[in-house]
Amino acid sequence: MPRKISKAAQAKTQQARAALIAKSKLAKQWQEKAAADASEAGEEEKAIAIAMMGVNEILRGMIAKEAGRDDFKTAAEWKKDGFRIAKGEKAYRVWGSPVQAKSTVDQETHQQATEQENSDSDDLDRKYKLWPMCCLFHGGQVVPLDKEPAPKDETDTHTSTEKAEQPKEQDDNTAAQPSAASVDLTGSPFVRDDYQDRIDAKRERFSELASQNAAKSTNEVTRAIDMVHGLPAGQPILVGHHSERSHRALLSRSDNAMKRGIEADKKADYYQERAASVGTAGISSDDPDALPKLIEQRDKRVSLQNHMKAVNKALRSNDSDSALKALGLTDKQIEQINTPNTFGDKGYARFELTNNNANIRRLNKRIEELQALYSTDLPTLENDEVAIEWEQGRAMINFKGGKPSDEARTLAKKAGFRWSRYQSRWTRKLNQRTIFEAKRVFNELNSLPAIY
Repeated sequence: MPRKISKAAQAKTQQARAALIAKSKLAKQWQEKAAADASEAGEEEKAIAIAMMGVNEILRGMIAKEAGRDDFKTAAEWKKDGFRIAKGEKAYRVWGSPVQAKSTVDQETHQQATEQENSDSDDLDRKYKLWPMCCLFHGGQVVPLDKEPAPKDETDTHTSTEKAEQPKEQDDNTAAQPSAASVDLTGSPFVRDDYQDRIDAKRERFSELASQNAAKSTNEVTRAIDMVHGLPAGQPILVGHHSERSHRALLSRSDNAMKRGIEADKKADYYQERAASVGTAGISSDDPDALPKLIEQRDKRVSLQNHMKAVNKALRSNDSDSALKALGLTDKQIEQINTPNTFGDKGYARFELTNNNANIRRLNKRIEELQALYSTDLPTLENDEVAIEWEQGRAMINFKGGKPSDEARTLAKKAGFRWSRYQSRWTRKLNQRTIFEAKRVFNELNSLPAIY
């Protein structure tokens, strides 16, 4: 029996198809313009070659430019090569091969779909053909097949019978806690020894820039006002008078000074916000204290989860007030708990427990990932021409012979490495994906005829 597709999935597919049709129109427009331009320039062979290009060929060029790489394959092709699509990666769509419409397909729906698509492609059979979409993924979106996700803890798995026998609230049981075994990060290449110093220096640098721009803004505004201080209020420009030229120049200089003052004030606010936000974006994996911080956050949420469940359980007891007082709640807190919410329910809403439990699982997963990362053995990737170096929470490509060729730099960029003028090397933040990409780009660089 064929699988029934939900309306949401159908709507999502239709949106993707509409986007691909619009992209195909742009491809056609580019093809016509490029062929015409080549013909006008007298390059007939080039014009013919462009005119003979298929829509898919142009679409592949567009997505290659968009992604910054051209090693696109389908999921089945990647699987054949020993890879699988990484979780959360989105496909790049092109047109697949046309297939014969099945007789079981509703004729009216099929006709509407084919008419919508064939309006932009005269080569399609209006009545019997339907162009499917093909999903492609590049090498930066796949991971080896042998790298399977970590199995769930046994304490977090339940049979369907056990779930059915448990009360409804038990679905929100706190996720199993990963082991909080400490990892010695002294001298580890996965973290920055000067992480906190760098954070403080960054905050101080932004604060200094904010102060400089605030002082500049004050000076420029004061200067703009002082320039026109001697002019009578409302004094018009005397057109034709000998003072006209100097009057206009004075007003122009004052106006420019005021604009510079306003711009500097905006920059001061911007840098002040940047200074306030330093260190608040989350817990970075190159922070030596990342694991203790994550474990502390997780434990707080676990305590909150247990508290919310205990309060809801106390509300269901015969003497709820006494049960709530036994939990340490004050009379004011008990009054608030007994006040029905928007939905008419007392206590903590189910979505509060669900959302908090989801955050606990997220933190547990992050803790497990960091513990696995910190205990990973880094490979030795080095030869006479190039070396991959691991230090200060970064993977760095060191081209020993100086500036590499355009082809070598392109390979480094496609692997996510960027040139750092501070390190004088091509760098990327160190994580599991970076280790995989470093191995791949090292092999690709070795396969080049010449790196420099």
